[in-house]
Amino acid sequence: MALALIAGLAILAVLLVVFYAPADKPMPEVQEPEVIKSVSQPPQPLKIVAPKVLQAPKVKPSVLSKKEEMMLKDWRQVLIFAQEQDEMCQQAIEEYLRDPNWVDLQSGLFKDKAQVLVTLNNVIAPMASRRVKGELEVLETLLESGVDFDHGVLYQEIQRLDTCRQRASLNFIDSVMEAARVFNWSIQERQQLVEFLLGQLMAGQKGDYLVFDIIFFNGLAKKLMSQGLVDHRFRDQLDFVLREALEVKAVLEDGLGHLESNQEKRKLLRQFYWTGQNLGEEMEQVLREIIYSMQR
Repeated sequence: MALALIAGLAILAVLLVVFYAPADKPMPEVQEPEVIKSVSQPPQPLKIVAPKVLQAPKVKPSVLSKKEEMMLKDWRQVLIFAQEQDEMCQQAIEEYLRDPNWVDLQSGLFKDKAQVLVTLNNVIAPMASRRVKGELEVLETLLESGVDFDHGVLYQEIQRLDTCRQRASLNFIDSVMEAARVFNWSIQERQQLVEFLLGQLMAGQKGDYLVFDIIFFNGLAKKLMSQGLVDHRFRDQLDFVLREALEVKAVLEDGLGHLESNQEKRKLLRQFYWTGQNLGEEMEQVLREIIYSMQR
């Protein structure tokens, strides 16, 4: 945790130096951000009041092997961790965005760039640790197993992994991007903002993507475009990835509602999972191209 804190302070220091360094000094080479923690005193341990009871997908009565029982137990742990991370992100919002003026560019808060960066760092920190590397392998194992479960219930459980996307934090990020345009941030400042946002949020994925993640990053990149922070030449690539993601999502949801065959439903769920993984690689490639284009 100490290393994560040091890494976060280091990143923040680089941002502040770049923002206030004389214009004639060469811009330092930007390394891919590490996962960061809050730069302020960490919040107290989260107290979850009356948490939802998370259970594995409904399994039809049958005798499960020890391996299958362990697999379902692992899946329950993934769901519990997702809920806890979502609560941590909500706690960050309540602590750092309690002032409603953080969405009002005219409030004066956004004129203090240093404070904007500190707050942005604190809000994004839990988002950058929202997923544990390899946790989706549990879902993959479940989909490839012979356990006869309720596919509609499993899809609902998968949706619970779409965490740390609260409206308040996303609205704040939107306001920061808009402030960069309205208050004429320098090219270097805009570059640092884009690299920080994309780098930290990609770090939170740990290389694993669901279709929901593709839709989120697509929207984020296009928002950066609309604020003049990212070149529009990447739009076609983003549109292609988004179409693929929305199509497989629509096919799955339609199939779960109309298909009678559990075998066909499981096939659609597998397709949904693997499409997210494959599109995740394409999405990361586009996002890295965006970051690279701003360094030149």
